[in-house]
Amino acid sequence: MGAQFNAAKQQIEAALEARRGELAAAKLSARLAEEALDLTLPGRGRGRGGVHPVIRTWQRIEEIWRSIGFEVADGPEIETDCSTSRR
Repeated sequence: MGAQFNAAKQQIEAALEARRGELAAAKLSARLAEEALDLTLPGRGRGRGGVHPVIRTWQRIEEIWRSIGFEVADGPEIETDCSTSRR
């Protein structure tokens, strides 16, 4: 009986190993299909430049003022007084 059990055990182990191999191959092919690159697509351009350091600092200052409850308002850079205009 021991010889028959060993033969059956070897057949079962061989079938399990074959199935494991099939599953690993299927998993690998699915992963490769998922990660495949389409070389016919146009490339993505690199973003150039960034926010100027002065503007970045200005934005940080505005964030600080807003965080303590102030409102930052934008307006004209040059204001004129209409009552003193020349004729």
